[in-house]
Amino acid sequence: MESELPFPGRLSASPRPGIKLIHGHTAAQWIGLIGGLGLWVLLWVTPGAGLMLFWNVLIPAAPALIVLTAGFWRNVCPLATFALLPGKLGRSRRRRVPPVWQGRLQLASVLLLFLIVPLRHIWFDMSGTGTALLLAAAGLAAVGAGSRFEMKSAWCSGLCPVHPVERLYGSRPALTLPNSRCTQCAGCSVTCPDSTVNLTPFSGTRFPAHKAAALLLTGGFPGIIAGWSLVPDVQGAAASGEWLRAFGLPAGGMLLSLAIFASLEWINPSPAAAGRRRLAFATAAVVIYYWFRLPALIGFGIFPADGRLMDLSQSLPGFTPWLLRACSTAFFVWWLLLRNATPRAWSPRPLRKDLH
Repeated sequence: MESELPFPGRLSASPRPGIKLIHGHTAAQWIGLIGGLGLWVLLWVTPGAGLMLFWNVLIPAAPALIVLTAGFWRNVCPLATFALLPGKLGRSRRRRVPPVWQGRLQLASVLLLFLIVPLRHIWFDMSGTGTALLLAAAGLAAVGAGSRFEMKSAWCSGLCPVHPVERLYGSRPALTLPNSRCTQCAGCSVTCPDSTVNLTPFSGTRFPAHKAAALLLTGGFPGIIAGWSLVPDVQGAAASGEWLRAFGLPAGGMLLSLAIFASLEWINPSPAAAGRRRLAFATAAVVIYYWFRLPALIGFGIFPADGRLMDLSQSLPGFTPWLLRACSTAFFVWWLLLRNATPRAWSPRPLRKDLH
């Protein structure tokens, strides 16, 4: 039977009592917060530069960063700062999210992610206003969640649409980094994502919503990315056919990859096979993303003007896209599937409050 403690499963070692992990990391949080606010202002004032920086620099770098060290992003994420601000100011009710609702929030975060991804081609990729409104809505949701619920439970480990990607890609981090958010453990989340070793979407799947979120994300995300990569950006108002293509191709890809994943889960449900299979689907998702995204960044994409950071197509040899694909695929397959990785958590778990 699974433990009823707030942190079921294997946890990383706790630091010595009295260590204040936030020291030395506050500057990084300030940099993340100021950078995030500056980017948000840029999206309003100079939309072209803001869109380029957000969608063609920050977002393409995010999956690799999460694969290598999800704990770093958890430490500096501006939305996490907003979510924890009410608690820092003594303005949070600090209610506990019941475990069943933790699963429902995680399922909602997966569905939000699946909605935002197709909308990029329709609106967000081309609209500084749209992207700024998306970030503002996320910030308000983070503050609202933090004002009612304990610590990271409702936003960082629940409703945030980036958190499913952290769980999918972050199972084999290079480093366990100090937790700059939690100086004491509040036991806020059932299966703490920060301190659980080898966290995956299936960690702590205690209720149907947990299991549905894990199944949808692990099985469906490779197909969504593949379908999304075959859709061009829509310039101007989208016609009905463009809406259908923007949502239809990712949805079709999701259903196909989800059907394959679910069939394999049914055919061989053994824990060892399930673990390898789930890691393989996570690897497929990040490999497919960079397979299309890296060439597009330098002007070699299927739709050359979409998602381009700089156009190097006339100055680099024609085999450059295939070289990028080969290198990125080899790296992620090795890192996630073949490497003999040391079991790690993203961050160590601070001492529990009630143990002081």
